[in-house]
Amino acid sequence: MGRAFRIECRYCNNPITVEEQHAGKRIKCPKCQNALTVPVPGGTGGDPEKPGQRAGPGGSAGTKDVGHRPVAIRHTGLLVGRLVKLAILVALAAGGWYAWSYFSAQKEKPVPELFDEFADNEATRELTRQILLDKAGPDDLKTAQGYVKHSDPAVRALAAEVLGKTGKSAAHGTLATMAKSDKDVSVRRAACRGLGGIRLVESVDTLVEVLEKEGEDKQVLGDAKGALKELTGERFVEFSEWVEWWKLTKKDFSMKDPAK
Repeated sequence: MGRAFRIECRYCNNPITVEEQHAGKRIKCPKCQNALTVPVPGGTGGDPEKPGQRAGPGGSAGTKDVGHRPVAIRHTGLLVGRLVKLAILVALAAGGWYAWSYFSAQKEKPVPELFDEFADNEATRELTRQILLDKAGPDDLKTAQGYVKHSDPAVRALAAEVLGKTGKSAAHGTLATMAKSDKDVSVRRAACRGLGGIRLVESVDTLVEVLEKEGEDKQVLGDAKGALKELTGERFVEFSEWVEWWKLTKKDFSMKDPAK
């Protein structure tokens, strides 16, 4: 067994004890696992001096200079990366808490207040719409009727959907007018969906009229046919099939109980 001497890893500064027989050979640092060449004692056969060191007598690494070492840079980078991730997680948590708080607060508002919120705040419309449709029921007929002539088509469309949620036969006349006459296609579509919630023979009749009037307008046709399927249980594909079926069936048609 040869004489042993100590060297320092040029990557992590870990002191390593090596035997003289390994001089000039490549070894791995047991700490950082980086490869380095064992210097020949008194010679210049080792790895080039690491940044931040000055060469001492005989060419070996001598006095250390105070500078940035690779390991310090790596550790700093890891720390910064972890801090960034932590900041992102904190921001997401704060955003989630705010969204949950806002959602909870909105759910407590009455339907008239939610309508006003929807009309005034475009940034939160989709969330407000979902909450309003979940809350809407038979008691909201008059509230919804108060918005059917609103200047904003989005508000009129929401009013139509809420009218359908009431299930009240009194909502049919308003929805029929909206489905056949409103200038905005999104309102006509919403009115068709609303009619699907008003289980009257008159609703079927109105929807078939819409099919005849709209012709090949696929936007309105899709909603009108969907409402007809919900009301009648029939599954026709073409609008002309619905029209022909209604001509043959209208006289004897009766609305089925959806529970059966």
